[in-house]
Amino acid sequence: MSEVTAASTSELPEVAAFYATCGYGGGISQADTVLVSRICGQLVGVVRLCPQEGVVVLRGMQVHPAFWRQGVGSRLLSACIPFLNAGRTFCLPYTHLVSFYGGAGFSIVEPSELPAFLAARLSSYLARGEQVLAMCRVTPNHTIERDGPQAARPSL
Repeated sequence: MSEVTAASTSELPEVAAFYATCGYGGGISQADTVLVSRICGQLVGVVRLCPQEGVVVLRGMQVHPAFWRQGVGSRLLSACIPFLNAGRTFCLPYTHLVSFYGGAGFSIVEPSELPAFLAARLSSYLARGEQVLAMCRVTPNHTIERDGPQAARPSL
């Protein structure tokens, strides 16, 4: 079974190399919360929670292909939930992953409900032919509004 932890600063070069191996070029910011999944010490999955313009964006969910369908992604997503309980979180998943993210409380939203920066990102993905859509997770006592509070970053 994989173990999920918050990545330390010293692990970020390894995460960047993992992303490159997976063909993901999203980069990592110092403001990101990066969660890593390891099996016997080997990095097998990564996800980032990126605060931006008053919301959090779940980005860069990647699992090494040799570990697909072994629960790595599900454990990573479950580990994200404590970080998502302070407001609004968005993601732009591939359409075939709607039920996966739906299991963590994300719902499909119209592009018009996205913050402007994220609507532009979605538009660029769609223009490239990517099969993605917009999803949002709103915790109780929060509503979808463009200038809501930034989500807190709890520790694991």
